[in-house]
Amino acid sequence: MRQTVLALCCISLLVAACASDSERSSSATASTAAPLPQITAIAPSTLAQGSPAILTVHGAAFTGATSVQLVGPSPATLVFRLMSDLLLEADVPGTQAAGVYTLTVTTPAGSSSTSPTVTIQSGGGPTPPAIGGIAPARALNDRATPLTLTGSGLAGATSAVLGDAAGTTLAITGTAATSLQVTLPAGVLPGTYSVSVATPGGTASSAPATVTVLGLLDPDVAGAFAAGYMNGTMTGAHGDTPAFRVYYPAQAAGLNTSPDNLGAPYPSVVYSHGFKAPVFPGGIDYTANAFIAGWLASHGYVVLCPDQSGNNDLFGTAQQNCQRDADDARAAINHLAQLNGTSGHPLQGLLDMTRVAVGGHSRGGCASVIASSDEVAALGTNARIKACFLFGSPSRDSQVSGTPMLNFGNFSSIPLLAVAAGNDGVAPLVNQQEIFALAGSPSMLLQIIGGNHSQYKDNATQLIGDSTAAITLAVQHSVCRRYVTAWLGKRLKGLSAMDPYIGNGAQAAADTRINTITVK
Repeated sequence: MRQTVLALCCISLLVAACASDSERSSSATASTAAPLPQITAIAPSTLAQGSPAILTVHGAAFTGATSVQLVGPSPATLVFRLMSDLLLEADVPGTQAAGVYTLTVTTPAGSSSTSPTVTIQSGGGPTPPAIGGIAPARALNDRATPLTLTGSGLAGATSAVLGDAAGTTLAITGTAATSLQVTLPAGVLPGTYSVSVATPGGTASSAPATVTVLGLLDPDVAGAFAAGYMNGTMTGAHGDTPAFRVYYPAQAAGLNTSPDNLGAPYPSVVYSHGFKAPVFPGGIDYTANAFIAGWLASHGYVVLCPDQSGNNDLFGTAQQNCQRDADDARAAINHLAQLNGTSGHPLQGLLDMTRVAVGGHSRGGCASVIASSDEVAALGTNARIKACFLFGSPSRDSQVSGTPMLNFGNFSSIPLLAVAAGNDGVAPLVNQQEIFALAGSPSMLLQIIGGNHSQYKDNATQLIGDSTAAITLAVQHSVCRRYVTAWLGKRLKGLSAMDPYIGNGAQAAADTRINTITVK
């Protein structure tokens, strides 16, 4: 008898233990279960019977939604688009009976329990909107862009919102039943976006119609355009016909590809290479500057690189060589203006010849400074050159005994960016400091830590007399590209987005690759 009682007790204890384990397991499962979806708002709240509409549904825990049900006089399963955990869109067909409805969202965790109401009115009412297209389909983020949305029911639109993460509001500039004019502001992050529009008849999304925003505001990444290039010859300043290579914003990268006119008219740049004596070219060539010229083309500039080698006389003075290069830099500006006005030329009408910059490497930089002086002396306030930049330019005439200072003229009205390199054995920092002392305000001088004179070109071929670089070619290029892009963006395009990279701006101050020497 005692054995039977003991057995029954053991069984009872075992059952209790199992029940306790089951309760703990159930409690743990309940504590980790996914939350049920919730609906907090639906817009619009009133629809017109007989007209399809799009509902914007706000709430929580929508991720993984499997269905959206319209509950009311004529229930329906709705086609929907999950936008985020907090947002989805649902299509209401025009066949629903008039009356008051609610929505139910179902996910693997279950279904929502309550929702705001949606009323389908009989007997007409405001026409629900629909959007079928957006033009243009591309926009650049360095400027405001007018957009036209086409569709129906757009009259009286009260708001238009871009589908970016920031929910950028688009200013409405004109409405009609079948079209809506809005303005996309500058500064939107690159991406492809739809637009949602609210009207008295409801809310509509443009999807699948979209606008693609292309980026031109980050000087550390390639711009929105492919870099095309073409070769040719031009009329030089001294009766010769030097060759040139011109880079431009294109639809595809490469030789003679079609230009992209999305951002036209484009500012122009003339970039001159360094001293190229016939006996020791050292990799210097007018075709070896894609690292900066092609890069600027991607950011919306047309860049002409003239072949200045014919001006580089080993037995002439640096002043003579620089002056001839300066003359041809200005001749190159004239040639760009000629191409811009030549009927049938691929670049016809794509250049803004009132916004021109000049720049160059070594003697090419000296020539750019002199060209700036000559331009101002010749044209005064009508000078086309609005900015200048130089890479490792010498200030003195090493070909003349006593190395006197070069005569650069008065370029103080042209903003100058001077870039030096810490390991430059040909034109050390003091050279750029002497040139910079002649510059006006605003101007900027910086030094690339560990860079050398040889790496201001597409290749790292060591130039005679130069020191060994302590950084890679890629690093030196990235520094040059960043600050030239920012400098020209500010001086030629007026972009305030470039301010952090200029002077004592936050991006320049935090750049451990450079020493910011002087700012005027």
